[in-house]
Amino acid sequence: FRADHFLFHAMSRDITAFRSGDGPDGLGWNAEAVERIAITWDEASALAGRAAYYDRTGALRDMVQSHLLQYLALLVSDGPSRSGASRSAEKAAVLDRLRPWSTPDHERAVFARYTAGRTRDGQVGAYLDEAGVDAGRSTETFVSLTLELDHRDWIGVPFRLRSGKALGTGERAVEIVLRGAAKPPWRPLPAGANRAIRFEMASPGVAIEVVRDRTGVRSRRRLEVGETTAGLPASAWLLRAVLAKDHRLALSSAEIASSWRLIDAIRDRWRSAGSALYDYPAGSTGPDIEGQPTASEDDP
Repeated sequence: FRADHFLFHAMSRDITAFRSGDGPDGLGWNAEAVERIAITWDEASALAGRAAYYDRTGALRDMVQSHLLQYLALLVSDGPSRSGASRSAEKAAVLDRLRPWSTPDHERAVFARYTAGRTRDGQVGAYLDEAGVDAGRSTETFVSLTLELDHRDWIGVPFRLRSGKALGTGERAVEIVLRGAAKPPWRPLPAGANRAIRFEMASPGVAIEVVRDRTGVRSRRRLEVGETTAGLPASAWLLRAVLAKDHRLALSSAEIASSWRLIDAIRDRWRSAGSALYDYPAGSTGPDIEGQPTASEDDP
């Protein structure tokens, strides 16, 4: 039984329930309706005491390779089925068609590591000063990627994945921004507005937001989907699935192989291009790439 414990969080179950039909019907789920998708997993905690292990992994392998890619596969696969084998095959097909950025520019890929600063947990030292960290490895503690899916239904839709340590906020959410022309049946869209669908780790359910582009005014309501999750941690749901031999959320070897091919390609492209490894102060919102020099041909 191979599993990613992130798939047993309430947010994952909300996504699955929403895609399986427990959410509003009639929502187009392709490039005609969806403008962009962002998956964010920011952490306020730093790496004190764990840096030696983390230094051999980094944010890309630690968070994106399985966790965030699994959320993305759940979102855009062809309607998550009830069968474990079918669902796994659908996710593997998505992962196999994801592509790394076409050029090593700032918009598509940003790697960074934190310097000294203050988070909500207190003063934090620089990552490079942590015991067991080898500066020569150029390990990132923050990554932001923009990927694309090689599928006719999703041409032109950017998928942004972001995760980092020692950040000022602990936002953990999935956001789908719909195009202005998309009109789901539960409420007409106001003129000049975008609609955002959010799945949040801190608040089970689905938040529907309408954002007026010019004024920034937001209206918001929450839908409850799927089964109640109160009081049960992800580990309990995982254990229950193992004991019940419920393989609906188990990972297949095809999913794992496809995700690693993508991650290795991204990592190799970043290294071979000599792209910059940026800095960001602990407690900030992440790297300010506009204020930092880009890598030169002489950079490692």
